[in-house]
Amino acid sequence: MIVKNLSSIKVFSAAMLVSAISICQAKDPATIESSQGIYKYSFPNALMDNTQYTSENRFLLMPISPTTAYFDVHLEWANGHSCDLSGIADVMSEQVLTYSIPSILDKICTLNIDLGANKLVLGDNNGACRLISCGSRGLLDGVGFEYDTVEKITPATIKETPNFIRAMSEYKIDDTAASE
Repeated sequence: MIVKNLSSIKVFSAAMLVSAISICQAKDPATIESSQGIYKYSFPNALMDNTQYTSENRFLLMPISPTTAYFDVHLEWANGHSCDLSGIADVMSEQVLTYSIPSILDKICTLNIDLGANKLVLGDNNGACRLISCGSRGLLDGVGFEYDTVEKITPATIKETPNFIRAMSEYKIDDTAASE
C-alpha cells in the first residue's frame, strides 16, 4: 500500500514539474512594441538559366505612435523578381496592423500584418498589394518572419531613410485629406 502511494506521489510530482516548466517556457503574445526590429533571412535562389545566387527577405517594423507603425518589406523571388512595399499601418489590435492604399484595377491594397504566436505573417487576401509592389513571380500573402530572426534597430536612423520620409509624407497627406 505504501509503495503504491509513494509511486503515485512520484508520478504526481513529476507531472507538476513538467507543468511548471511548460508554464515558464510559454511565450507572452507578441505585441507591436515587442516586435520592433528588422527581420531577415537568406536563402538560395536561381535565375531561369539556372544561375544560382543568394536572396534575402527583410521586414522592418517600428511603432511610431500608439495607433500607427512604420513597416518596410523587401521580398525576393525566382529570376530576380521582388516585392517592395512600405508605409504607415494602423494598429487594429495589439497583434494586427493594417495598411490600405488604392491599387490598380479598381482594387484596394490592404496589407495585414498579423503578429502570431510564433511568427509575424503578411496578408494580402485580394492580391491588390502584390499588383503594385511585386514583380510577376512575387507575392506578399502568407509570407512569414520568425521572431528569432529579429535584429534591433535604431529608430533615429530609420527616420532618416527615404522610404520612411516618403511614408510619413504620404500618411500626413492622407490624414489631412480625411479631416477635410
